[in-house]
Amino acid sequence: MLEINRRVLEDKRYKGLLKRIEETRKDSNVKYNPDKDELFYKDIELDKIAEIKEENIKSYDFIVLHGFGKGNAIRALREKFKKTMIIVLERNLSILKEVLENKDLSDIFVDENILVMPITENYREEIDKLLTIFGPKLMWAEVYQYYTDGYDRVDFYEAEEIKSHISRFLTTFFLNRSTLIHQSETVVENAIKNMAVFARGGPLSRFIKNKFEGKPAVIVASGPSLMKNIDTLSKIKDKALIIAVDSVLGTLYKKGIKPDIVCGVDYTPLNLEKYKPILKEKKKSDLIYVHTASVYHEIPKLFEKTVAECYSNSFTSLYIDVFGKIEDLVLPGNANTHFAIAIAYYLRANPIIFVGQDWAFSGGVDHAKGASVEVNIPGKIYWVKGSIENKVPTDTAMYTGLKVVEDIIKTLSRKGYEFINATEGGAYIEGAEHMTLKEVKDRYLKEVIDKSAFSMDCSVGYSDLIKRTQEIVDRIEWIIKKSNDTLKLVNEVLDRWLTTKNEREIFKKVEKINEINNKITYDSIFIGAVQSFFFKDFYYFNREEIDVEGQEVEQRIRQSIRYFKLIKEKSMKAYKLIKKMLNMLKLEREFMTNEEKFLKGENKILSLLELYFDFKDIYNGLELAEKAIKRHGEKAEFFFWKGKLQTLNRFMHKEALESFKKALEIEPDFKKAEFEYGVEKNIVSSHLILAKQAIDRKDYVGAKRLVSRALDYEPENEEVKKWLNTVEEMAKVSKDYQRQKLLYEQLNLEGEVFEEYKKAIEFVKHEKFENAYGKLLSLYDKYGNFGDIPFLLGSILIDRGELDKAEKYLKEAVELIPYQPLVYLALGKLYIEKGDYVAARENLEKAISMSPDLKPGVLDTLGNLYYEFGEYEKAFKAFEEYLQYSDDKIKTLTKLALCYKEMGMIEEYNALMNKIKSITGAN
Repeated sequence: MLEINRRVLEDKRYKGLLKRIEETRKDSNVKYNPDKDELFYKDIELDKIAEIKEENIKSYDFIVLHGFGKGNAIRALREKFKKTMIIVLERNLSILKEVLENKDLSDIFVDENILVMPITENYREEIDKLLTIFGPKLMWAEVYQYYTDGYDRVDFYEAEEIKSHISRFLTTFFLNRSTLIHQSETVVENAIKNMAVFARGGPLSRFIKNKFEGKPAVIVASGPSLMKNIDTLSKIKDKALIIAVDSVLGTLYKKGIKPDIVCGVDYTPLNLEKYKPILKEKKKSDLIYVHTASVYHEIPKLFEKTVAECYSNSFTSLYIDVFGKIEDLVLPGNANTHFAIAIAYYLRANPIIFVGQDWAFSGGVDHAKGASVEVNIPGKIYWVKGSIENKVPTDTAMYTGLKVVEDIIKTLSRKGYEFINATEGGAYIEGAEHMTLKEVKDRYLKEVIDKSAFSMDCSVGYSDLIKRTQEIVDRIEWIIKKSNDTLKLVNEVLDRWLTTKNEREIFKKVEKINEINNKITYDSIFIGAVQSFFFKDFYYFNREEIDVEGQEVEQRIRQSIRYFKLIKEKSMKAYKLIKKMLNMLKLEREFMTNEEKFLKGENKILSLLELYFDFKDIYNGLELAEKAIKRHGEKAEFFFWKGKLQTLNRFMHKEALESFKKALEIEPDFKKAEFEYGVEKNIVSSHLILAKQAIDRKDYVGAKRLVSRALDYEPENEEVKKWLNTVEEMAKVSKDYQRQKLLYEQLNLEGEVFEEYKKAIEFVKHEKFENAYGKLLSLYDKYGNFGDIPFLLGSILIDRGELDKAEKYLKEAVELIPYQPLVYLALGKLYIEKGDYVAARENLEKAISMSPDLKPGVLDTLGNLYYEFGEYEKAFKAFEEYLQYSDDKIKTLTKLALCYKEMGMIEEYNALMNKIKSITGAN
């Protein structure tokens, strides 16, 4: 190695790399010619050209370069992007050894913004660790990937796989960043308002000491394929640890399946819909709830026992000394399934079995029947390998989630964990063994397992939590004071600069400002409690602030004023909420420590009731309200807060109205109670107005959700029931149409199968029904959810006279494609053949109401049916309209005349009959 290269590599930054290069054997495939500066791997020339595409790359962004080569690409990037961080990845250290022996590349290794990193076959873990280290800087940056020329063709560097892995890691990272940009206030508010739950329940670090080593865990999600396994699942619930994602609660409850753990991660109020079965019970659930710190803050309060993951949230990480660290591998918790896998791993369950993990719109359906989540199928879909079908449709979010699952499987498989996908549908999950749940049951789930470990207490109590929160509050007070003082100082500097334009005169004050700036900016409490809370504001300010090259002095000073104003404003907002949380913790501890003493003070009771409502703690609040009423008698304010707390659960609507009414009986001029009573009385009509707006937007699923909520408030309301029936039909038709489009695309992707389908259609067109029938029947077993197939089978069977079979297929078709009028037409024909004229009439009416173009072939038959039922006016109108299409107008006119006769209109009957005679006579 050239001495100049050796000297820079002996620096501690690269000492490990130097040792590895020296220990590397030369690869005979690697050839470097220093005279011509040519580097070859086998017959592939590396780093021959260094074309850098134009990118708007900033100094604070990151570049990942795949391949060290001979340094040309690195130098070209550095020349174009002067200060940007460049991470160079290399798999073949023999290339470094060969090049560094012959070429001076010391400039690359002394550049603090270039990092050369060797990677091995374990590159996934190595890259993940590296990018995690850079996490704080990546939070403000974008990442761009380049290939050194030739590295996309060599066999030692899995170029596409490595690039794809980095992209997947960054997708998760940037999704989190995007969430913070758009939702950080919601996320951190949830974490703060969940703090009391951490005191009563406990952090994950204490819970995972209760091991389930070597015992099977079944992770149940709400994918459509769950319905294939739901009955088997009910038979194995005692033989495995059942971990359910929250969206599947409704489905499990209907089957009487009680999971051991429910997982929750979603931070929005809409997430509460998943807990409808628990809200209905109007009391705390005895299920164990394991959740992230930022889950919507009303939800943990619905459970007796809660366990919180507090380590991925910037605010709750400030309490790490209280909660304790997880001395374990950190797994992603972006989606419920990822979090559920992490829980299974922390409990050391093995194997880990997936049920309902479709990660796709299996059969064109979004979720299992009874699941709380219902969505419209997105316009943009992707086709991925299926576990049963060749291809299944998915979207960006689900595909990203699937890839994260596969990365987790790769990581844990190396630690001896076995993964089994027993979903029986959906996307293929790489790294998991695919089996049926029945096979899993026979092989792994033979014995009842002991779950008594879950009874152990893992709470942290109040004292340490209150002490740490007080420290955070005190530090934010200091930040507010310092930012206020510094604002005065910066304004003085600005005035002085505008007067003198002399940098020396402001130098000392600027140094002091910078010192305070650094103290606040890098303060852990500021980062965790203020910056993370209002991430969007600081993100956009920092993106602007980081790239300061070329700014004038005045501009820098004014930017400093903006920054300290931002710090002061946001710190004050964070302070108010955290202080409120601290007061709640103190009051609750006082109440729980000495209930008798606490209940003597009405003001403290009212303060805690108000906080319980603000923090959406329904049942603890109601318990306190009942005790206060019992202790102090009937006071309007206690009933008012009781009603407010009851409004948090729509299934307690009647109780809330009664509480407000009672408050008004006690104190008729109680304005707040009067207002809340009016709001609660009109809550159903408010939902229906919003549902109407959703229908106008053609958001039928959203409308259905709103009307369903309205019915929860008033289950006996007949008007709401009618609304629900209507919007359910609208939503079903809309989704069925989307579903059939997907299934047709899926069939189209099946190659030979689709060719068979096209042949069947050709046979139908040429009325070769027997040929068509055989092909359609062979397609039905696998593709019977595509409505055209059962429709055509049913239609052919009518002509064959096999009416019962025809009815079976046509009923399936009408469920699958209710928007297709030809299905109703076929059913009408079927029921005429079967002699069920009532059903025939209903279906024929439906057909022409949906498609008036069908009238020429339907009106005469409908007229005949009406005539047989004695509905002569309807028959007359049908024949009258049919007359314009009729090939035998004399026959149709005769039917009209007979209708006149049956309606008692004898003059009209005689006139029309005479007209018919004159026409036939003339003929």
